[in-house]
Amino acid sequence: MVKVDFQSYSDYIYICKDCKCGKVYPLSIAEEYQYGDIFVKSRTECNTVLFWHYSGFAFLLGEYDEGFLIMSTLSAGIFLNIRIKTVI
Repeated sequence: MVKVDFQSYSDYIYICKDCKCGKVYPLSIAEEYQYGDIFVKSRTECNTVLFWHYSGFAFLLGEYDEGFLIMSTLSAGIFLNIRIKTVI
């Protein structure tokens, strides 16, 4: 799992717009209206995308397997823990 560079977030707008339901949070992250992170399966496999809003909301798009789900959970937990410690 690879975190997408902030400068490349707009590259993922088209993926959000193709989503048939629930695209508000991922689109707001990709369009940089709200803060969050975007993760892809790897640098070469960008058809599996996790949009993670800083409030803790996560949205998966694309084809994913159990390994990606496990990595998504771990990554979101790690980033959430870092942000909480930074705020405190």
